[in-house]
Amino acid sequence: MTKKKIIRFIVLCLIYLLIFVLFLWNKKKYHINFAVVPHFTIQEQVVHRQYKNIQDTYQLSGKKINILIISPDHFYTLKNNNLKLNNIDKDMCYKNTCLNVKWVYEWNGRKYKKHIKEHGLWEQFPYIKKYFPDSNLYLAKIKWRDFGRMNNVLEEFKKLEKKWDLLVLASVDFSHYVSEDWANLHDIKTKYIMQNSLDKDDYKNIEVDCPTCLYLTNLWASEKNQFPNFVFRDSSSVINNKDLWYDNTSRQWYLYGDEKENNNWITIWFFWSSLSNLLSLNNEELVNHMRDFYQLWNIKNNPKYNVHRKWFWIDFLGFTLENSYSGLSSKLKTLSELWFNIINLDLLKNIELNDNYGYFGNKWNANNIILEKNIRGIKIAFHWYDFRNRENEDCKNLENYKSSWYINIVSVHWKEKINLLENLIDCGADVILIEQKNLSKNFDNNIQWYKDKPIIFIARNKYVLIDIDQSWTITIWEKNL
Repeated sequence: MTKKKIIRFIVLCLIYLLIFVLFLWNKKKYHINFAVVPHFTIQEQVVHRQYKNIQDTYQLSGKKINILIISPDHFYTLKNNNLKLNNIDKDMCYKNTCLNVKWVYEWNGRKYKKHIKEHGLWEQFPYIKKYFPDSNLYLAKIKWRDFGRMNNVLEEFKKLEKKWDLLVLASVDFSHYVSEDWANLHDIKTKYIMQNSLDKDDYKNIEVDCPTCLYLTNLWASEKNQFPNFVFRDSSSVINNKDLWYDNTSRQWYLYGDEKENNNWITIWFFWSSLSNLLSLNNEELVNHMRDFYQLWNIKNNPKYNVHRKWFWIDFLGFTLENSYSGLSSKLKTLSELWFNIINLDLLKNIELNDNYGYFGNKWNANNIILEKNIRGIKIAFHWYDFRNRENEDCKNLENYKSSWYINIVSVHWKEKINLLENLIDCGADVILIEQKNLSKNFDNNIQWYKDKPIIFIARNKYVLIDIDQSWTITIWEKNL
């Protein structure tokens, strides 16, 4: 090989090496970070602290990044979620804070000015200006309970995965218009859905102002092997150190990381007989009842507005009725439309199973019924038993479900001898429920414990709440209907 050919070969190798390096540079994977932030920004020092936490955790100080804010469309300016990315490159101002907005996601060419009227977006401006001043800002509103076209919207958002690191902020406020006790239950359920589920039906059943925002953010993050980690919660009641009831709004912050928090929890609400009082109510009466129950004095006279969502902290609604009555099927359908998983262990055989009332499972034999459900990874088996001369079969059923890691909840319609109930716990029952007419006013006296498992006697016109976490820790409390 001549000297000239050697030089030519070396030059070609260097050119190919340069092309390969440029190719790898252009294929650089830009990192995406996710966070959930509220747009309820009272007590600004708390919000500043959380934004500083985002900046420090993701090491974004001084970096040029893209920021996407996903907000609910609070004021119904969108007809659907058919969003498109549009370049505007204009300054938008909120009070004394102005930011250059490069792009907005619009529906059908709507004017970008519509976005600045959305507080889910502009409440974030002062904090972005302070902690991420050198950023390209992208704004998006989505319909907050319309889960159609979610994959299409996500594909639009993915167009931002280029040039710089991306910070995705889901702007979401949590429980609204209920006491701090109820708000905390709502928020616990939302936390465990975020950490354990990508099922749209689960996100439809949470009390936040933008379940679609949380669903999209979690779906996108899961594709990057990022998982939500709870950071902080407060509420207007916590901040004011008193329960504000209707004026209470809660908020939470979440950051995302590669470690998944393994927490879970379910709530079961059991009635005896008195559910018929609710089933007999028309829509206006139901609203009035919910006003009394939650002290919601200012809500609209429309059960589809906010009322039914206040029951969203319940995973199961269980009840027994002593007798059927006219219109039961239509009433059960109404309740199922309020997102209940309905358990009616006494009358299930009298209802057609092809009518979808939220029933789960239809496995039964003779006088025994066993219903199954998996809630965010917690497997539940509900047993309704006529125990007469069936002890061996009942024990075998419980053992089989327990060996498959089910929580066994047993409902007994007749008062049985305590030794029989204890035998069922030995076989694998975790909770036993018995309806009784005459019980102590002290609820603690109506619970008997055997091997750390409760035997609960439920009084007429009372309801019992059973909370069960992933470690099978059981918490029980009772209230008047």
